[in-house]
Amino acid sequence: MAKPITTEEAIQQLQLKAEELVRDGTPAAHRLIHLREAADATDKIIRDGELRRLLMEARRSTLGTFEAITDRPLSLAPTPWLWEKVLMPEAFNMLLALPKVGKTSLVLEAIGAWNHGASGFLGQRFQGPCPPVLIVGTDQPENDWGRMLKSARLLQPDGRLAAPPIVGLFTAGNPLYLDEEGIERIAESAEEHPGLVVVVDSYHACCRTLGVSENDAEMADPVLALLEAIAPHRGTLLVVHHANKAGAAGGAAVASRGTSALPAAASQIIQLHRMAQANPAAAPDKRIVLKTEGRGGAPLQLLIERKDEGWHLHGDAEEVMEAQRLLELEAKLQDRQADALEAVRDQFQLDGQPMDAATLAQRLKLKGKGPRDAERKARSTLDQLVRQGLLTVETQVTETGRRKFYLPIGGVSPSVSYASQPSQPELVEIQPSTTTGDGRDERERRGVGTLPLFMGSGWDAAADGDDPHWGPSP
Repeated sequence: MAKPITTEEAIQQLQLKAEELVRDGTPAAHRLIHLREAADATDKIIRDGELRRLLMEARRSTLGTFEAITDRPLSLAPTPWLWEKVLMPEAFNMLLALPKVGKTSLVLEAIGAWNHGASGFLGQRFQGPCPPVLIVGTDQPENDWGRMLKSARLLQPDGRLAAPPIVGLFTAGNPLYLDEEGIERIAESAEEHPGLVVVVDSYHACCRTLGVSENDAEMADPVLALLEAIAPHRGTLLVVHHANKAGAAGGAAVASRGTSALPAAASQIIQLHRMAQANPAAAPDKRIVLKTEGRGGAPLQLLIERKDEGWHLHGDAEEVMEAQRLLELEAKLQDRQADALEAVRDQFQLDGQPMDAATLAQRLKLKGKGPRDAERKARSTLDQLVRQGLLTVETQVTETGRRKFYLPIGGVSPSVSYASQPSQPELVEIQPSTTTGDGRDERERRGVGTLPLFMGSGWDAAADGDDPHWGPSP
């Protein structure tokens, strides 16, 4: 009677069998069947997921080995982009959002604009001509894809795919899954079309036949195997994946539905989520925040909106949201505060000069019990606007004493002396604040000035940010 083999010996046998199946060109759809037969012959309990992993490792071994970098200088070249700060070439890019936010339409309209000669989309430049694109769209039926492709100008007049750039389309009725056979077919397309961009929409739909739980770390294996399969042909992978409702606007690992192994494997993550609404009773805000995070440098954060004619850019999301916050603050100002804010802006726009409390008191015709009372009221109002982030302030030391000057957000003091001053002011260091016996601040007693207390971003951040994405018509 033959001696039973050990588990380690069984694994070694199956590794050799998997390499033989890949090397001999056994059809991808048949490899798991043959490897399962070999596994059953070992009398060991080995799951299909473990056999798939052996087949992936066998595929990986066919790519050859790479030597470690030792004595050559490392490349310091900037991160390359296909779509600047959004899509990295020859990498795993993941597009993450809740359903119906516009993931697919955003991808298709970017490709359509690129294919029709646009230099960029949503303010971010394209690099080079539009590459060939394969859409593995198992998540949608053919007629849905047809309408979306037509809207993005990616269909010919007779309804056929615009080729270039679309080299193929798989749909819910004509599906392709990320099993061994599916990965093999995508690799063949990548070999035929070097530089291919593979759009997988959605990842869950393309993995539903694999028998792997969405919460299992093995859920990341198919995308890694696919990336390895297209890597020799300079392929790029863009995977559309659903976010979970609880963390849709958070970081990638929190927002991604299922295992965190999937976003952890991505080189670039593009997230879409709707603008948060402070007032639930207000009309729905249809704007979308697009933000990126990854290994390609500084993240991007844009505010965009899908309209009837396509996607539009409203500007940098942080700047736009800050401008919206300031507008909401303005709406709640008291009359004197609103008048003071308008006066500061008007003076700065007229002659580039900041406002002081004495000038504002005269402008608003403020009254008081004493000669300095009106000026104190004006200064108090201006300081309130500074605390709310609606003005900036500079404290200057002049020949006549210590004075505060107020500017609109983003305003810069002119290099010339102020008209009301006898000489050029001097900026000095901030000194620790102490109180003297007579109750005056030590800095005031000694006439010491301070550097600007607050400097904000540009006021009208989104004034000219609405940029249609369409390039010139062919």
